[in-house]
Parts: sequence; structure tokens; C-alpha cells
Amino acid sequence: MRNEFDIIKDGTSPSDPRRAREVVGPFAEAGATWWMESMWGYKKLRDVRDRIRAGPPRISSARPS
Repeated sequence: MRNEFDIIKDGTSPSDPRRAREVVGPFAEAGATWWMESMWGYKKLRDVRDRIRAGPPRISSARPS
């Protein structure tokens, strides 16, 4: 069956890969195909840079797009 739509979820995930999987994983399992990191709550530029350096959350069970 071909998926006609992408499902996008936004939120904030931690820089730690294991903890990021715990946050993002349930949404991927529920069918989300994209994660959009929302940094609205970050107060310091250093925190934003640290999150960017960590890269996107990686989920081994994520479906290919």
C-alpha cells in the first residue's frame, strides 16, 4: 500500500541519542514520517548549537520514506 501523505510531528528532542529515540520513537511507530525539531523553548544560543551539532534523532525502527 502506498502512503499518500507524510505525517509531520514537531517537538524538542534531547541531544543524547538514546533519550532522543525515547522521545521520537513512539511517533515513528505511530506513523510519523518526519520529525521537525522545534527550538522555541531554548533560552541560550549555546543550547541551540549543541542540539544542531548532535544531528537529527536516529531511530532504527523508522520506516523508509
